[in-house]
Amino acid sequence: MTSTTRPRLTLPPVPINTRVYLGLGSNADRQANLTFAVRELSEQLSDLRCSPVYANADAAYGGAEYLNLVVTGTTTLEPAMLLGWLKRLETRTGRDRVLVSRVSLDIDLLLYGELVGKHGGATLPHPSILVHAHVLKPLADLAPRLLHPTRGEAMLPLWHGLERKAPLIRIDSSSLVSSGVRQPLSHSPVRVPGVSPQPASGPPAVAGR
Repeated sequence: MTSTTRPRLTLPPVPINTRVYLGLGSNADRQANLTFAVRELSEQLSDLRCSPVYANADAAYGGAEYLNLVVTGTTTLEPAMLLGWLKRLETRTGRDRVLVSRVSLDIDLLLYGELVGKHGGATLPHPSILVHAHVLKPLADLAPRLLHPTRGEAMLPLWHGLERKAPLIRIDSSSLVSSGVRQPLSHSPVRVPGVSPQPASGPPAVAGR
């Protein structure tokens, strides 16, 4: 009796859920664009969480004041696909990549799991983490014990050791958070080393240009 070899059953690979950290910034129609971004990200990423929001000057190009925050969530998209989706999200806010002093929405892929090096056109971890207070401070708020993939230090000690070149103002960000998005820390005005407290009269004006 001749035996027949049954074909081997091949299953498609199971997508891996990876935690990512994104840096968001805007200095044009800031509240509307950041609210839009957070809502869209809450549909694309699972378990989305937001840091406090900080206002800071545009020291590089002399444009209007920025609002910045960091969000984290999990995704099954690979870095290149995620970056492409983020760029399309920026474009939907009218992002003009020639006019650098007016940024409707900027989203940087700061961390993708523990990946290191060039992936999908991005350098991971993003170099701005160790340079800019408006990136490292909200990241340290969101994940103080998270280890930097190449430095091996937690984000909070890295923040404490960062040279601060410009003040940050922590503002009320409740209007930027969509339903179901978690914020792990209180957003009441508090004094943080190197960070200016929210003015007693209320949050600074956030009218965009």
